[in-house]
Amino acid sequence: MKSFIAIDTETTGFSPKFSNLIQISAVRFENGIEVAHFDSWIRVAERPKQEILDLVGVTWEELRQAPEEAEVMEAFKAFVQPGERLVFHNAPFDLAFLTHAGFELAATRPVSDTQSYAQILHLLSNYKLETVAAAFGVCLDNAHNALADARATGEVYIALKQGKEPYPKQAA
Repeated sequence: MKSFIAIDTETTGFSPKFSNLIQISAVRFENGIEVAHFDSWIRVAERPKQEILDLVGVTWEELRQAPEEAEVMEAFKAFVQPGERLVFHNAPFDLAFLTHAGFELAATRPVSDTQSYAQILHLLSNYKLETVAAAFGVCLDNAHNALADARATGEVYIALKQGKEPYPKQAA
């Protein structure tokens, strides 16, 4: 299996026009093994709702001390190599926020979406990352933290590419 980068974002809401990125994480896999990762919180001007902070596992103080979005995006762009396959779970969501923040997705860059693959290939009760990961035996501790989610997305992608079947107990 060639190298790819699994990417996840955490945000303050559902629309890039009205919400902010608060975390970007990317995990590079080569031959099915994690070899590097990028992870950063992003400073926001307004305090997110406490339920968002609790969900993603960050404090308001940590976000206030985090780098500005432009700085994080430059570092993220430097981490992602031209031509590398990008893997997401619910790609349209993450790509909308990344594009809004200035990440240009080249037409020649391959993108894969584990949520779409799972929907096409397997009958699961839902297609949330936690459900899909559990169905394939992928550990997802600390769900809704972008780094943990990116790692799980990469491992799910590997399982899907290897043609693994989901465990029956989670597939109902």
